Amino acid sequence: MKKNTDVTVENNGEYQKIAQYETGAMFVSPNGMYAVAIIDGKIKIGVADKSRDDGWNWIGVFGHGDGSDWATTYLYTNLITIMSENGKLKIEDNLIQMYDGNGTLRYQSGLNPQLGKYVFELFDESGKKSLYMDDNGNLTICGVFMTGENGQTRTVIDGNGIQSYNSDNQLHGLVSNPDGRHSDLATYYNGVEIFKLYNDIDGVTFYCNNSKLLTTLSNKVSMNGTWYYKNTEIATKDDIQSLQEQINALKGM
Repeated sequence: MKKNTDVTVENNGEYQKIAQYETGAMFVSPNGMYAVAIIDGKIKIGVADKSRDDGWNWIGVFGHGDGSDWATTYLYTNLITIMSENGKLKIEDNLIQMYDGNGTLRYQSGLNPQLGKYVFELFDESGKKSLYMDDNGNLTICGVFMTGENGQTRTVIDGNGIQSYNSDNQLHGLVSNPDGRHSDLATYYNGVEIFKLYNDIDGVTFYCNNSKLLTTLSNKVSMNGTWYYKNTEIATKDDIQSLQEQINALKGM
């Protein structure tokens, strides 16, 4: 290696005098496993390999002159770890991880060697998983799932409840378990309740336009209000008994 001359090179906004060499230079790690070589203006990154003629497997080459090799050069993540300057992004082997300012893991995807399986996971600020998917494509969301923003037609799933809204933020469509206790089911139209199935623990009541329609208790079903069949009012047991009493009175019984 022949020293040619001294040159001044910009380094992070400052200028530094260094030696310019005519041929090149090679720098080897203390354990002899890795090397960086500068040859004819090109940078090579290598791993020791006794089977090669020069004893190195060059896994990266930068600087062929047209700039394209920066996009096509291979960086083997099983040999190097790629990190952001603040350590919030880490790419190592087949795993990508992101951390927040407190050092809490917020995202990871790829093959996690500690778990021995592929993962796709998001975490909240406390480090608890908030969204994750398994190898079979089963997606779990620990929180509120919305099909649109406020002010848009949307369905909201929160815990085991479902609410549907129109663009005016009125309940519109299917609503289940509104109070989180009784597993109710209702349908709305522009904020107005049309139909509801109410589970009051002892029995179940069907409502239509806020009026009781049917009530079930044990093996009994009670009909509420006036029922019609082909525009004719349906007679109840009391109606029939009263009519029978009138007929009997007319017969002098």
